[in-house]
Amino acid sequence: MLGETLVHAEDIRRPLGIRRHYPKEVATRVAEYYQGTNLVVVAKGRIGDLRLTANDGPFETGSGALVSGTTVAFASASAQR
Repeated sequence: MLGETLVHAEDIRRPLGIRRHYPKEVATRVAEYYQGTNLVVVAKGRIGDLRLTANDGPFETGSGALVSGTTVAFASASAQR
């Protein structure tokens, strides 16, 4: 539920140009959950061949081509946003 709240809130905020700071722990927990599941979102298959490294927190996963960005961006991308 936390992930859905974060991702859907970003769906609304980004087009409107509204920035929101999420605590690192919250964004990291959502990204970690999404990277390891195919139940709610099919993220594991979507990001499996990439090495994601957050430039704003401790989130890091995978092996393969390096992609860096924010933890919230990784959570959103994992949810196919």
